[in-house]
Parts: sequence; C-alpha cells; structure tokens
Amino acid sequence: PADAWAGNREHAYTINFELPAVPDNGCELRIDLVDTHMAAPPTLVVEINGQRGEVILTPGTGDPTLIRPDKGKNRALRLFCSSSALKQGDNKITLTAKRGSWLLYDAVTLVRLSEEASSPLELTITPTLFFVEQDGKVLQEFKCYIAGVLSAEPVEIEVRTGDGLLSSRKLSQISLGVFSGAVPIPPADDVRSLVVRAICGKQTAAVTVEQKPQRKWHIFCAPSTHTDIGYTDLQENVINLHNRNTDLALQLIREFPLYHWNLESSWAAQMWFRDRPQWRHQELYEASKNHRVGIEAGYLNMLTGLCSEEELVRNLYYSARLHRQHGVPFESFTLTDAPSHVWSIPTILAGAGVKYVSVGINGIRAPLLKQNLHHKSPFWWEARDGSRVLTWFTQGYSQAGQIGLNEGPERMRAAIEKDLYRWDHRDDYPFDAILLHGAYSDNVAIGRAIAESLTAYSERYAYPKVILCANNHFFEHIEKNFADKIPIIRGCGGSWWEDGAASSAMETAINRVAHQDAVAAEAIWAAGGKDKATAGAQSGFNRVWDNILLYDEHTWGAWNSMSAPTSDFVTRQFAVKAAYATDAARQVRQLMDRGLTRLAARVNSPAGSLLVFNPSGSVRTGVVHADIPRGTLVMDEDGPLPQQVVREDVLENVTVALLARDVPAVGYRTYRIAKDAGNLAAPPARFKDNVLENDFYRVTFDPKTATVASVFDKTLKKELVDQSSKYKLGQVIYGVGGDFTGDKEWWGPVPEKIVFNELTGKSVEAGARGPLFSSAKCKAAMKRFRSIELETILYEQERRIQFVVRLNKEMTFDREALYVAFPFAGANPQFRYEVGGGHVKPNDEHLPGGCRDWFAVQRWVTVHSDDAAVIWSPVDTPLITLCDLTPGKWLDTLPITNGTVFAYCLNNYWFTNY
Repeated sequence: PADAWAGNREHAYTINFELPAVPDNGCELRIDLVDTHMAAPPTLVVEINGQRGEVILTPGTGDPTLIRPDKGKNRALRLFCSSSALKQGDNKITLTAKRGSWLLYDAVTLVRLSEEASSPLELTITPTLFFVEQDGKVLQEFKCYIAGVLSAEPVEIEVRTGDGLLSSRKLSQISLGVFSGAVPIPPADDVRSLVVRAICGKQTAAVTVEQKPQRKWHIFCAPSTHTDIGYTDLQENVINLHNRNTDLALQLIREFPLYHWNLESSWAAQMWFRDRPQWRHQELYEASKNHRVGIEAGYLNMLTGLCSEEELVRNLYYSARLHRQHGVPFESFTLTDAPSHVWSIPTILAGAGVKYVSVGINGIRAPLLKQNLHHKSPFWWEARDGSRVLTWFTQGYSQAGQIGLNEGPERMRAAIEKDLYRWDHRDDYPFDAILLHGAYSDNVAIGRAIAESLTAYSERYAYPKVILCANNHFFEHIEKNFADKIPIIRGCGGSWWEDGAASSAMETAINRVAHQDAVAAEAIWAAGGKDKATAGAQSGFNRVWDNILLYDEHTWGAWNSMSAPTSDFVTRQFAVKAAYATDAARQVRQLMDRGLTRLAARVNSPAGSLLVFNPSGSVRTGVVHADIPRGTLVMDEDGPLPQQVVREDVLENVTVALLARDVPAVGYRTYRIAKDAGNLAAPPARFKDNVLENDFYRVTFDPKTATVASVFDKTLKKELVDQSSKYKLGQVIYGVGGDFTGDKEWWGPVPEKIVFNELTGKSVEAGARGPLFSSAKCKAAMKRFRSIELETILYEQERRIQFVVRLNKEMTFDREALYVAFPFAGANPQFRYEVGGGHVKPNDEHLPGGCRDWFAVQRWVTVHSDDAAVIWSPVDTPLITLCDLTPGKWLDTLPITNGTVFAYCLNNYWFTNY
C-alpha cells in the first residue's frame, strides 16, 4: 500500500483448498519469508475462513533481495488454527499486505497438528520510533510478535533490566496462535539491555534486545496546495479553486483545533480578498494573526533569475502590506516547484526581516540535488554580503502524502515509519525535526481528510509528533534547540527553469524592459512631489508590478502546451500570460508619460522646452529619444546637441536621438527647441570597404559570413574578437532537432544530433550616418528566416558598440534554439554576471548542482582577461550560455576555455508548461 508502483493499495492473495475431513487438532500455517522492505515492512493480515490474524513484519534487507534472494533476511511465520476454524470441503486462506511496502515469500504450507503437538513460543521484539502516553508517562512502543500459542490463555510479557522488573502486562489479543502488536516500554536515557520473557501456560520464550535512546521526532508539515497560475486549468478557474480552498480552511480551523492551513503565495490571499465580501475579510486576518492560516511572504513562486532586484523586492510588497496594515505575520518565505534560485535571495529576505525560507524543489530538467545538496538542510544560506536566511531545500513538494496525512492513522503510522527511517539512521542529521513542504499538488481542491487523520493520529501517539504549521514554526524549533549545529552554505542555484522564458522571447523582452521602465517611472513621480494625483499613481504602479510578477512567475502555460499547442485550452492560457507583459508595458508607459507631464508642469522653463529626466542615482550622460517638430533642433546653452533623426513619416513630429550631457541624479535638465538653420556640419563618413570606424573602434565585417570579423579598440590598442574561435561575432546560430532523451530529469536535446542551418544571401552595407552615431548592416537569410539583420552601431561621443539583431522568423512546432555569438579575445578569460541584487562568478560561486548549462542575467556580463575587460549588456534577452552551446550537457562544472558569450535568444526545449 505504501508503493506507488503497486497502486498505493492493498492486494489480497487467496488460496482455495478442500479438506476431506476436519483435522481433530487443528493445523499449523507456515509462511516462509525471503525478505521484506528495508524501511517500511508491511503488516501481513492472514485470514483462514474469516478468522483473522495480523503480523507486523520487521525490516529486511530490502531491494537487493529482489535480484539476489540469498541476501534476504529469511524467517518463518507460524500461525495456528483450531479445528473449529476449518470445515469439510471448501476452505480459504487470504494473505494481504496491509500498510507498509512489500514482502517476498518462498512457500506457504498447511500442516495437520498431532494430539501431542507442543512447541516453544516464538518471540520477536524490536524497538520503534513511536511513543505513546499512558497514565501521564511517555512510553516507547516496541513491535512484539509472538507465535506458536496453543492455548486460549492470555500471554504474559515481562521486561527486565539489570535493575529488576521494568514492566509487565498481559496480552489477550491472540488470533491464529499469534500476537502481533505493540508493547509500550519506558524509554531509555542510555543504551541498555532488556530481557523480554513471554509466558503462556507451559509455553515460554525469552529474548534479549538492545534499547537505545530514541529521538522523539517532530514532523512539521506546512500544508498548502501548490499555486500554479494556470497550467492545470484556465486562470480564472484556478482563482476560483484557491478561493474555495481558503473558504474550507477557514471552516476547518473552527472544527479541528490541530488544523492549520497555508497560502503558499499571498496572491491567493489577494484573490480571496478581491472576490469575497468586505465583511468576511477580518476572518482571514484573524486566522492569520492567530497562526491558524499562514500567508507566506512571497506574492508568487518566481523564476528568480528573470527578476530584477526591484522585482525581487516587490514580490514581498503585498505580504508586507498585509503585515503593516492588518498584523498578518511576515516571517517565512516559500518557493515551490521552480527548483533553483539566485544568490541575492538571502540578502533581500534578510533585509526585509524574513528569516526563513523553504524551497520545494521539482527536479524535472533541474538536477540541482544530484550532489545531495538537500542533505545539508536545514542550513544558513549566506549571501555575498553575509546576510543569512535559515533554509530548507527538499526534494519535491506536496509532501504531506509522504506520511499518509490524508489516509487515516493506520496508514499514517506505516508511512511515517517508512519516511523517518532514513532520517533516523542518518549519522549526519543531528536534529529531531523535519519539515514537509506542502500537502497537495498543483491546484488541487482540499478536503477534510488531513484534519480528521491528524486528529485521530494525535490521540494515539505522542511521538513522532505531527504538527501542522507555517514554515517558521519548524525553523524556530531548529534555531531554539540546535543553533550550534546548523551549517552555513554559500552560493547561487542558477536558473534551471528560466530557459523556458525563451519560448516566448518577444513577451519576455517586453516584460524585461518594463522592469526598468517601472523603476524610472516611479522615480519621475517621486521627483514631482506628493499631491492628490500620487495616490492614483501608486495604485497604478501596484498593478504594473503585479503584472510584471505574474509574467515572471513560474507558470508559463498549460500542461499540454507542447503536445496540443493549438488547442483552445492552451492558447487561452497563454493569451492571459502574454497580457501580463503587454499590460505592464502599456500601463508603465502611461504612468511615465503622466509623470513627465506632471513634472514638466512644475518646472519653470520657456514654452516648448524639452525636459530630460535621469532616474538613476548618479549623474548621467547618454543617448535619449524625443519627439520634436520637423525642421527643429534640440539646443543647450552651447548650441545644438549631437542629434539625428531616427524616425520620420507623414506625422508633423519626428523622433530624434540626442546626447544629453551631465543630467543630475534623480533629476532633470531642460533644453530649448529651435528651428534648424541648416548650418550643421555634415557628419563624417564612417563606413567604407566593409569597415566601420570612429575615434574609439575599428569594426571590420566579413561579407562572406555577414558577421563581424574584427573589433579593434583604439584606446587599448587591442583586438577584442577571438580570432581563433569557430564562431564569428554577431553570428546567428540556429539549431533544430536533437533526438530528445526520455528521462524527464535530463529532458533536452542530444547536442551532437542538433542540425544547424546555414546562412544564405549574405551581404554587408552602410546603415545610419549622423553626428550622433553611424552603423553598418549585415544581412542574410536562412531556412525558416525570411531575413536576418545585424546592425552594428558606433557612437561618436561614447565608447560603446551597440549590436541590434532583427529576425523575421517563420513559426514552427519543431524543437529549436537560436543563439548569437560574441567571441571575445583575451588570455585566461573569467566571467561575472549580474543577477537581481547581486552578481555571480560561474563555478566558483555556484551551489553544487547549480545551473551552468545556461545563465539568466540582468544588465551585464563581464569578460575579464589578463589585460582587458569587456562589459556586455543584453537588453531584450535574459539568457546566455558561456564558452559553448551547452544546453543538454547538464554540466557539473563549466569548462572555461574561451571568452565567448552566446545570447540564448529562443528555444522550445520543454515538454510541458512553456
């Protein structure tokens, strides 16, 4: 029953046989066992014509016996039935494994007993990790098995130590000559030898057993239903289901004093407050304040590698607001399903006052735990700056099922015994408590079973104590009792699941830009001061950040997004997902425009002036875009700014790019707009003979490959492109196929079997030319790409190069991936990349099992060599690979053999969700 492969149910084995006559003295039923499961041996139920006996089996060697029976712990079970239990003609014996896992037997034999039959009792007694309370005393349960009882008299059990009689009791529950059950014995403080004697009339047996001090286990279970915003159903139906779960939880806490429920994301609370009448809201506030319903500190289960620093902070805002306004506890943080997370998480949580984090890790396509990192739990996860959060990494989620918490007290006991076996036998685990992460899987409707099972179990057993709680209660127990035994772990988990964001590259780019625009827009409003309009703007920003978070959270699409991509179920879900990004972008642009208009109205400047705002914390000089009337120029006190038109059509206004110099931090500069007198100097010609050159760089193009052959830095007097690389700078690499593996833990392409398409129609031509920048364009095509364009832009006043890749791509459902190569030169290259709120050096600063096949980055990647460095900044795509095309290699360590950065622009390498 404990095994999923067996259907998690009982299987009865029935033997039908005939007797020509009933034996006068009854029969002995002998079952020769080869072995039983090592951690969860079953209870064997034997019925002879309805007369029932139970045998609680002891642990065996386990799985090795299935292929090497000689390795098993053999034993014989002897049961007796009187003549009254048998009948002439048809008889039936039924064997059922109840609770626990499997048993393996060799023979079942039924033998007539003679009139003189007599034998000693068979006695087996073994300690368990269960404790019961009797007469105010906590006693340890021992499994006791007595066989061969020929009398109807009770069996007396005596337990002695060197100090004399420890306990005695009479056992009367004898059936089929067998007693199989529990005998409570006072617990030991030190290792001691017990002599246990069984007496039934003239039959006796005695055994010696060692009793060791047994940990009194605490099983903390933080029950919740995993929150997927979609996946299993349309988003609106998911909301209704979680609202229904919250309603039932509020009902159950009134009925069952031991019951507790958690909302693993505060989004579920937000939806409940939105959809339930105002008069009910206080019910949830009070339940949370009284620690009966937990509301976790995180708004959603984020793909943290996609998140900017501000977004990671904003993920805490809604719960913090509930804490500040309504007293809801703000103590622990849960991440479920998404397996790996960035190294800045401890810094951000600790800075917000959250001390504890539990991560329920889904190992599909994410071998984070293959080096048993979770065996270090609980541990202090320490960030670069020394901030720490007490952390629990666990293999999976919805873990209440591991202890049968919704299956009644009998199955709970068997499941607890199986689950705690490995913890109890670990020499490296000094704690007396574990944490079960969650109760139900993806968007599952809850019921009453957990509350009823826990109540019945707790009435029977004192330990292991099962405690329904919020996550922080487990961590507080560990911190209080084992503070000196908690290890410290440092490092980044990487971004195992973030690669799926490239399956919707356009929407991901839109949301990525919205991250930065939202911060800029809020700075604009802050600079404009507080007035009646700011309250409405704040509500607007809350909606923006909710949408940004909803796009970057881990649920991307439907469960069958890859197997039925055009179905209504799939397309409707992704339409909602995509709208989170597009709505966020639209909303933030509106807020930015309103904020700039409001700020400009407060600035004393001539009519028709242009205001440029700098949202950053330092003085900036940079290129900005502005719409101005056709035939005009943007001027400062020294005359026209460097500028050029970048968009013009039939509209009166045109868009210009201009260089704004020395704009104050979180401040602005104003410029006047004047008519173009036509006396600006003609821009220099920067492109000639496949070379684009300015005062900072000389860029040479290869027309045979439509890529960049060389970038020479005139200041450093160095070549920046690795001439030994098999890839060219700006080379578009498109791979299809790959013979995917079937193992979901390693689901991905076989790199050696990917087919790469070749470019066709290659050319290089001049691009823009102006006083602000000049460019050249490499053009090509490829199978499934109507056009591919790489525009390389050199700025006259800034020492930077901008590469813009434009793709016109056909749709396909085939497995595919697209990269753009940037092979940088230099001896002994080293990389560092930015994550939200921090930065990471690959390999050296990754957790064991952290993702090295690809990386999710924020604003920059640095490539350091012995004598130079390049800063590479991706605007639209968050994903990169380093040194090689590594997806599908499942690297333990990234071989750093060159300085190549690959923009990992798109892929559809998943089998679900993305």
